[in-house]
Amino acid sequence: MAKATAAAGLASAGSSLLGSFLGSMGSKKPYNTSLSINGNEVASANVKGHKISTNYNMSDDEQNLLDYTNKNLLTGLENINVFSDEVQKSIQNQVDAYTQQGIRTINDTYTPMFRELKSDIASRFGNLDNSVFLDNLNEIEKNRTNAIENLTQNILAKQSELYETEMNNRYNYLDQLSSVNQNLYSNMLNFLKLASSNTGN
Repeated sequence: MAKATAAAGLASAGSSLLGSFLGSMGSKKPYNTSLSINGNEVASANVKGHKISTNYNMSDDEQNLLDYTNKNLLTGLENINVFSDEVQKSIQNQVDAYTQQGIRTINDTYTPMFRELKSDIASRFGNLDNSVFLDNLNEIEKNRTNAIENLTQNILAKQSELYETEMNNRYNYLDQLSSVNQNLYSNMLNFLKLASSNTGN
C-alpha cells in the first residue's frame, strides 16, 4: 500500500513538472529580431513557437542587378550559338580586312621581284626571251602561288579564330553574370543566417 502511494506521488509530481515545462514553452511570446547596416534593416527573423521565419530586405540596386543577371543569363544561354547578322557582318569585315592585308603583302613582296628581274635581264641580254629569265620567273611565280595558297588557308583559320573568340567572349560573359548572381544569393543567405542566429536557434 505504501509502495502504491509513493508511486502515485511520483506520477503526480512528474505530471506537474511536465505540465509546467510545456506551459512555459507554450507561453513563450512571439518576437522579432533584425540585422541593420548603417541604420537600414537588411534582414529580419520572426520567432513564433518553434517556427522561425526570415526575411531579406533587398535594396533597389540589388533587385535591379538580380533582375539583370537572371534575364541575361537566360537570354545568353538560349542564344549561345546564335550569331546575329550584325555579329556575322563584323566577323566578315575582319576577315575581308585580313584578306586584303594578305594580298597587299604578297603583291608588295613579289611585284618588285618581277620588276627587278625584267630590268636585270633586259640590261644584261637585251631582251626577255632568255632561259635564265624564264627559270627565275617560274621560281618567283611558284613562290607567289604558294604564298596565295597559304593565305587562303590562313583566311579560313582566321575566320574560325574569330568565331571561337566570339564564343569564348560569350561564355566568359555568362560566367561573370553567374558569379554576380551567386554572390547576390550568397550574401542574402549569410545575412539571413545572421538574423536568425539572434533568435538563439
